[in-house]
Amino acid sequence: MAKTQTLSFPIRLPDTLQAEALRLLDASRLAINEILVDLWPQLDQFAGDRSGPAWKQVERHLLKRSGHGSRQERCEMEQAGRILRAQASRKQVFQTILPLLSAGLMREAKAPGPARKDYRAKSRFVRSAKDCTTPGKMPTPSWR
Repeated sequence: MAKTQTLSFPIRLPDTLQAEALRLLDASRLAINEILVDLWPQLDQFAGDRSGPAWKQVERHLLKRSGHGSRQERCEMEQAGRILRAQASRKQVFQTILPLLSAGLMREAKAPGPARKDYRAKSRFVRSAKDCTTPGKMPTPSWR
Protein backbone atom coordinates (compact mmCIF):
# COMPACT_ATOMS: atom_id res chain seq x y z
CA MET A 1 0.00 0.00 0.00
CA ALA A 2 1.30 3.44 -0.95
CA LYS A 3 2.17 5.83 1.82
CA THR A 4 0.38 9.18 1.57
CA GLN A 5 1.59 12.48 2.85
CA THR A 6 -0.66 15.30 3.97
CA LEU A 7 0.12 18.42 1.98
CA SER A 8 -1.68 20.97 4.10
CA PHE A 9 -3.10 21.30 7.55
CA PRO A 10 -6.01 23.45 8.72
CA ILE A 11 -4.51 26.29 10.69
CA ARG A 12 -6.36 28.80 12.79
CA LEU A 13 -4.54 31.79 14.12
CA PRO A 14 -5.07 32.98 17.66
CA ASP A 15 -8.20 35.11 17.92
CA THR A 16 -6.30 38.38 18.15
CA LEU A 17 -4.33 37.64 14.98
CA GLN A 18 -7.25 35.99 13.15
CA ALA A 19 -9.31 39.18 13.28
CA GLU A 20 -6.40 41.24 11.91
CA ALA A 21 -5.74 38.72 9.13
CA LEU A 22 -9.40 38.79 8.06
CA ARG A 23 -9.36 42.59 8.10
CA LEU A 24 -6.33 42.60 5.81
CA LEU A 25 -7.99 40.13 3.45
CA ASP A 26 -11.07 42.33 3.20
CA ALA A 27 -8.93 45.41 2.59
CA SER A 28 -6.97 43.55 -0.10
CA ARG A 29 -10.13 42.43 -1.86
CA LEU A 30 -11.37 46.02 -2.02
CA ALA A 31 -7.97 47.22 -3.29
CA ILE A 32 -7.83 44.49 -5.97
CA ASN A 33 -11.35 45.36 -7.14
CA GLU A 34 -10.39 49.03 -7.33
CA ILE A 35 -7.30 48.20 -9.40
CA LEU A 36 -9.41 46.10 -11.75
CA VAL A 37 -11.95 48.89 -12.22
CA ASP A 38 -9.20 51.45 -12.86
CA LEU A 39 -7.27 49.32 -15.36
CA TRP A 40 -10.16 47.54 -17.13
CA PRO A 41 -10.28 50.11 -19.97
CA GLN A 42 -6.59 49.28 -20.66
CA LEU A 43 -7.25 45.51 -20.78
CA ASP A 44 -5.64 45.06 -24.22
CA GLN A 45 -2.27 46.20 -22.85
CA PHE A 46 -2.18 43.11 -20.62
CA ALA A 47 -2.51 40.70 -23.55
CA GLY A 48 1.00 41.20 -24.90
CA ASP A 49 4.16 41.07 -22.86
CA ARG A 50 4.17 38.49 -20.06
CA SER A 51 7.88 38.27 -19.48
CA GLY A 52 7.92 39.62 -15.93
CA PRO A 53 5.78 39.45 -12.82
CA ALA A 54 2.23 40.68 -13.22
CA TRP A 55 2.58 43.27 -10.45
CA LYS A 56 5.28 45.13 -12.40
CA GLN A 57 2.99 45.34 -15.40
CA VAL A 58 0.18 46.69 -13.21
CA GLU A 59 2.52 49.13 -11.47
CA ARG A 60 3.38 50.78 -14.81
CA HIS A 61 -0.28 51.61 -15.48
CA LEU A 62 -1.54 52.25 -11.96
CA LEU A 63 -2.22 55.87 -11.02
CA LYS A 64 -2.89 55.44 -7.30
CA ARG A 65 -1.95 52.88 -4.70
CA SER A 66 -3.89 51.39 -1.82
CA GLY A 67 -1.48 52.53 0.89
CA HIS A 68 -1.32 49.10 2.57
CA GLY A 69 2.45 48.78 2.63
CA SER A 70 4.77 47.66 -0.13
CA ARG A 71 4.51 43.88 0.33
CA GLN A 72 0.72 43.82 0.52
CA GLU A 73 0.45 46.27 -2.38
CA ARG A 74 2.67 44.02 -4.50
CA CYS A 75 0.45 41.04 -3.66
CA GLU A 76 -2.65 43.04 -4.56
CA MET A 77 -1.11 44.22 -7.83
CA GLU A 78 0.06 40.66 -8.64
CA GLN A 79 -3.43 39.25 -8.14
CA ALA A 80 -5.04 42.04 -10.17
CA GLY A 81 -2.40 41.58 -12.89
CA ARG A 82 -3.06 37.85 -13.13
CA ILE A 83 -6.79 38.50 -13.45
CA LEU A 84 -6.23 41.16 -16.12
CA ARG A 85 -3.85 38.92 -18.08
CA ALA A 86 -6.30 36.03 -17.99
CA GLN A 87 -9.19 38.24 -19.12
CA ALA A 88 -7.05 39.75 -21.89
CA SER A 89 -6.29 36.22 -23.13
CA ARG A 90 -9.97 35.34 -23.06
CA LYS A 91 -10.75 38.50 -24.99
CA GLN A 92 -8.18 37.57 -27.67
CA VAL A 93 -9.71 34.12 -28.03
CA PHE A 94 -13.18 35.63 -28.31
CA GLN A 95 -11.98 38.08 -30.96
CA THR A 96 -10.60 35.11 -32.88
CA ILE A 97 -13.88 33.21 -32.90
CA LEU A 98 -16.11 36.29 -33.32
CA PRO A 99 -16.24 35.94 -37.12
CA LEU A 100 -17.59 32.43 -36.66
CA LEU A 101 -20.26 33.68 -34.29
CA SER A 102 -21.34 36.46 -36.60
CA ALA A 103 -21.27 34.12 -39.60
CA GLY A 104 -24.23 32.21 -38.25
CA LEU A 105 -22.56 29.24 -36.59
CA MET A 106 -24.38 30.13 -33.40
CA ARG A 107 -28.00 31.22 -33.49
CA GLU A 108 -30.64 32.11 -30.93
CA ALA A 109 -32.83 29.32 -29.69
CA LYS A 110 -36.27 29.92 -31.19
CA ALA A 111 -38.18 27.31 -29.23
CA PRO A 112 -37.64 25.53 -25.93
CA GLY A 113 -36.06 22.11 -26.09
CA PRO A 114 -32.83 20.72 -27.45
CA ALA A 115 -31.16 22.61 -30.26
CA ARG A 116 -30.88 20.90 -33.64
CA LYS A 117 -27.60 21.08 -35.46
CA ASP A 118 -26.84 20.70 -39.13
CA TYR A 119 -23.41 19.14 -38.75
CA ARG A 120 -22.84 18.63 -42.50
CA ALA A 121 -23.49 22.28 -43.34
CA LYS A 122 -21.31 23.48 -40.47
CA SER A 123 -18.43 21.17 -41.37
CA ARG A 124 -18.61 22.37 -45.01
CA PHE A 125 -18.47 25.95 -43.74
CA VAL A 126 -15.49 25.24 -41.48
CA ARG A 127 -13.66 23.52 -44.35
CA SER A 128 -14.31 26.48 -46.68
CA ALA A 129 -13.20 28.90 -43.94
CA LYS A 130 -9.92 27.00 -43.57
CA ASP A 131 -9.40 27.18 -47.33
CA CYS A 132 -10.23 30.90 -47.44
CA THR A 133 -7.19 32.86 -48.69
CA THR A 134 -8.43 36.34 -47.76
CA PRO A 135 -7.86 37.05 -44.05
CA GLY A 136 -10.90 38.48 -42.29
CA LYS A 137 -13.25 37.51 -45.13
CA MET A 138 -15.36 34.58 -44.00
CA PRO A 139 -17.52 32.62 -46.48
CA THR A 140 -21.29 32.87 -46.15
CA PRO A 141 -22.80 29.84 -44.42
CA SER A 142 -25.36 27.86 -46.39
CA TRP A 143 -27.78 27.31 -43.49
CA ARG A 144 -28.78 30.94 -42.97
